[in-house]
Amino acid sequence: MFRYDGRNALILGAGRSGVAAAELLLERHSRATIVDEHWTPEYRADVGSRGIRCLTAEATHLPDGNYDLLVASPAIPADHPWLTLAHKRGLAIISEMELGAHYWQGQAIAVTGSKGKSSVVKCLADTLNLAGHPAVTAGNYGTPLSQRVLECPDMGRDTIAVVEVSSFQMEHTRTFAPHLAAILTI
Repeated sequence: MFRYDGRNALILGAGRSGVAAAELLLERHSRATIVDEHWTPEYRADVGSRGIRCLTAEATHLPDGNYDLLVASPAIPADHPWLTLAHKRGLAIISEMELGAHYWQGQAIAVTGSKGKSSVVKCLADTLNLAGHPAVTAGNYGTPLSQRVLECPDMGRDTIAVVEVSSFQMEHTRTFAPHLAAILTI
């Protein structure tokens, strides 16, 4: 099994998922660099103050560096030039969700499909919590799974993650294996 601790990781995209992935990697003794095409000076300073290296690059250029892991945020489409360049370099490419799932110690329920995912995720999490089973929402619902790993005690050991999974997240996912899964409205 591929280990993510102690890596030199390049994260594509400075949105919530990218920053959560970088923070989780830093927590796990890895180096984290986020590359994005567009940073505001204030946002770049905020993210950089957390110990994350922040780079700006055009879509046609992948930053040089001795990276051994690439984490793609869900907003990065599979045909993005950065991913093509990463494939040519032979970098291991994973999704933010894959990274979060690697460290998540609790159970997971995945919900995917074309319509109704958010409603089902919220309903499942609310129902589980009302039944006395601690549950959190994650994924496309709003909070990246990597962020939930950082927030929950013992990396979620006694918590169920109800994860809204998009097709973009699944493109670079290898080992995410939820305990239950639902596919809605095919």
